[in-house]
Amino acid sequence: FGLLIFLKSTKSKHVFLLKLAMYPKYSKLLQNCRYLKYCRNDPIVCSLQFHQSGIQIMSISGNTSFLSTLLDFNFIRRINVGMRMNVLTLIVALGFLACGAIVFQSMESQKAAKESGDRHAKLAELARDANIDGLQMRRSEKDFLIRKLEKYLGKYQKSASKMEEALAEGHSLGIKEAEEEIKLLLEKLPAHRAQFQVVFDTQKKLGFNEKQGLQGAMRKSVQSVEKELNKTSVDKLKVTMLMMRRHEKDFIMRHSNKYVGRMAKRKSEFEAMLNLPFIDPNVKKALLPLMDSYHKDFNAYAKVDINMVQEVKNLSAIYADMEPHLVKLFEIAELGVAETNKQQIEAQQESVKMLIIVAVFVILLVILSFWIVGRSIRRPIEGLNSVMLELASGNLDVNNEGIGARDEVGEMARSVEVFQKSAVEAKRLGQEAEQNRTERENQAEEERKREATENTTRVERQEKMDGLTGDFSDTVEGILGIVASQATQMESTAQNMSGVAETTRNQSNTVSTAAEQASASVQTVATAAEELSASVDEISRQVTHSAKISGEAVAAAEGTNQTIRELAEAAQRIGDVVDLINDIASQTNLLALNATIEAARAGEAGKGFAVVASEVKNLASQTAQATEDIGNQISSIQSTTRQAVDAIEGIGTTIGEMNEIATAIASAVEEQGAATNEISRNVQDAAAGTQQVSENISEVRSGSEQTESSSNEVLSASRELSDKFGNLQSEVQSFLQGIKAI
Repeated sequence: FGLLIFLKSTKSKHVFLLKLAMYPKYSKLLQNCRYLKYCRNDPIVCSLQFHQSGIQIMSISGNTSFLSTLLDFNFIRRINVGMRMNVLTLIVALGFLACGAIVFQSMESQKAAKESGDRHAKLAELARDANIDGLQMRRSEKDFLIRKLEKYLGKYQKSASKMEEALAEGHSLGIKEAEEEIKLLLEKLPAHRAQFQVVFDTQKKLGFNEKQGLQGAMRKSVQSVEKELNKTSVDKLKVTMLMMRRHEKDFIMRHSNKYVGRMAKRKSEFEAMLNLPFIDPNVKKALLPLMDSYHKDFNAYAKVDINMVQEVKNLSAIYADMEPHLVKLFEIAELGVAETNKQQIEAQQESVKMLIIVAVFVILLVILSFWIVGRSIRRPIEGLNSVMLELASGNLDVNNEGIGARDEVGEMARSVEVFQKSAVEAKRLGQEAEQNRTERENQAEEERKREATENTTRVERQEKMDGLTGDFSDTVEGILGIVASQATQMESTAQNMSGVAETTRNQSNTVSTAAEQASASVQTVATAAEELSASVDEISRQVTHSAKISGEAVAAAEGTNQTIRELAEAAQRIGDVVDLINDIASQTNLLALNATIEAARAGEAGKGFAVVASEVKNLASQTAQATEDIGNQISSIQSTTRQAVDAIEGIGTTIGEMNEIATAIASAVEEQGAATNEISRNVQDAAAGTQQVSENISEVRSGSEQTESSSNEVLSASRELSDKFGNLQSEVQSFLQGIKAI
């Protein structure tokens, strides 16, 4: 394969910077590439031929030695062994640091998701509280309109204040999606409070009971008219007054303007009756201002009452406008909780995935690094050992390829090279000494022949022998001095080789220790992964149990919901019966009123019947009042029942969602458990890989020990050679002295 970096392209040619990590004959190059250059002093040039199926290299020239250099990892040998060990330690540390960074990032992401989920959950709680406070406001409003008691104003204000506090707290959470809804609610809530105050003031003007406000004034006017009517015996005036009272009650019940017109018509009839000739002028004089006052008070009451109805409608309209925003606010909060839970699960899954990827990558990188470093140490030491064995066997022409390395093994190779050069020099000097000896023997033979033929004297022969002895002594002493010097240098070289071998052995021990520590770390990671797997299994069991309980809670909520629905239906049937009783009471009241009118028309003969009709009317009024109270209670029960039904339905829905979430979490936890088991298996494989690295380092240490042993043998041999050379020098000196003594 190759790494191709594009530099420049023209119409005529394409120039690239190419780094190759394979032999040229296996290269596959991009189509339309004509020239390949490797950025060195001597570039590589390839001639290519293009085919549809690919590219064929026709020829290649230039500096290709770097290809084998790359394959032999010579670039690593520029770094010393200690630095390689530090790099390995740094790679392991960076791997654990990367895993720790991923775990930290995962924890931060989950923390942020949890904080967002907590804020949305808090918003959901505040939205529920605000909704409950709103319902309490409505309840206080209805209780006030039904019972007309001032205490409900305080209850209303208390609920409104709590709702405002809940909304303000929700706004302080800083959830952008909910800010608009909260802002609208905070704007509408004061309007609702102000409108309720208007309703309260209007009701206060009408009167909280029959003795207060406009209602009390109208009651006093009626009592004044009836008191004056009781002084006369004109039944037609009484009947007309009763008709006016009927219109008054109808208006109070139905709040319709038509009864105001009917009241005015009856008043005109009443005044017309006062103009009849048989009416006492004093009675007329007394009744006219009283009737005007009564009619005036009635009109004032009717005007305010009709306004009251409109104000109540306005109050309901304001809350109806607020209600959708409350619902939407709760939906935003619930959706936010679901989204944050989903983000938290996704972040956890992503972190587990990234942790697996990084862990596998780091483990492979560590294994590859240990393999490369071990190979970069083992192969040069094996080559150096082969060189030393060749030198020991007498092959002085062996090629020492490790002298170019810049590490400790390179220093050993250079020391061996010095020894090799010394051995070659010693061999050369020995050959020269042998040649000199042969020449001297020839000269001695010629000298003996010359002595035999020339018959020289002993003195002359002695002088010649002294000269030859001196020359021989000088030559031998020079040779022995050189040999002794080379032996001393070889001894120093052997000592250096022994020291370097010992250093290599120590570095191998360091590598072995680092490998054992890496293996222990991987075993620790495996143990942690197994514990994590057990924790995930326990979480899965708990989540399954939670889902089962949630299902039971949903079933219980549905049963409770059905029971309350039956209660609501029973309350509805009771309300129907109460309405029927109320209708009967109204009809009875009407019949009693008609009977009273007929008794009044009958005069003295109908007085007894009038008394009975009056009692029946009173009983009908009491029945109507009682049924009205019962109806109010039934309405309250129905309202509360509906609220309970809605609440239980909400609870059932919430529990159902919890059940679904629990099921989803259980599924996610199962996937996480499978992923954790896969992590544990991969870490076990990594532990086996680190154990293999430790074994390879042990082989390297064994090789360095063999090298140290060989260097010790060389040192011993050099010392023995030095001793032998010393003995030889002594023998030569003795020989020369013996020759001189002849």
